[in-house]
Amino acid sequence: MAHTRPVCPCHLWDVKGRLGVEAKLEEGWYADLDEGLAVAQRENKLVLIDLWATWCKNCVVMDETTLVDPAVQARLADYVKIKHQAEFPDDPPDNLLMKRIGAIGLPAYAIFRPKSVAASENVR
Repeated sequence: MAHTRPVCPCHLWDVKGRLGVEAKLEEGWYADLDEGLAVAQRENKLVLIDLWATWCKNCVVMDETTLVDPAVQARLADYVKIKHQAEFPDDPPDNLLMKRIGAIGLPAYAIFRPKSVAASENVR
């Protein structure tokens, strides 16, 4: 079933007027799963995949608290970080990715070594 992306609620905007996810992308996160995985493979770095959705209040809370904590940012500095929008987690390809990482809901996080995510076709 084809879905359209919902309009983002205003609570997702940060104090600088940027969408919280856009702020993460400006900080070097990747929105494209394939691109992020390719970078991790090329640079032989660990990957953090953050699955989120616009309707997920806990996803917003994590963006506004944990993921802006300086200690957390320091620990994740050497990771390739991917924010994968899983707006419809019961539908492909999101449900396949969630199953692969053992997630039962959002937000969901997974850390991979480059070898285990060499081809994103295995994730999708």
